[in-house]
Amino acid sequence: MNLPYYPNWWFEKKQTDQIPWANCQGVDLPAFLKRYTLHDSYLAGIEADSLGDGYVTFEIKPDAFWWKMQNTIPEPEFLLLRFMKVYQMNWSGPKLANSSVIAEAASRRVSDIEKERFLDLAILQTGMTDDEKEYILDSDLCHTLLVIEYRDRIGLYHDPSVSVLVMGENAQAISLPLD
Repeated sequence: MNLPYYPNWWFEKKQTDQIPWANCQGVDLPAFLKRYTLHDSYLAGIEADSLGDGYVTFEIKPDAFWWKMQNTIPEPEFLLLRFMKVYQMNWSGPKLANSSVIAEAASRRVSDIEKERFLDLAILQTGMTDDEKEYILDSDLCHTLLVIEYRDRIGLYHDPSVSVLVMGENAQAISLPLD
């Protein structure tokens, strides 16, 4: 957790359950990352809900320079990417340091051959059932990679649809054009 990158209102809103998740937008992550860059943004934290719904949320402070270069909408204070269905998450490199700058963020759909390989490994590692395997085989699967400071890598296999919540001053939701 990198405290300098959280807005002043973040902890109060989060503790009192006032993050406006009702205003989040469902997005196809590969398409979203083609339109909106996370380059030079700060990965402030990662929240994983392993006891409830099983989601993973990336807490991101967007970079003002790159945001203004790409968009005409107001610069957000904070951006949340919530992956509702994560099948696997890997981390390589040291833990989040004081500077967790996102060098690259990319997401792509996984080919059927790659999906089979992933599932074969997942069965060995987790004891996934045949029913779970069939569900994934019949679904779209994405691989998302965040490169942090050109050294750490966070990779996820997940459903392509994620929730994005962009917030301005005092957690006011900002609606992104997604066309």
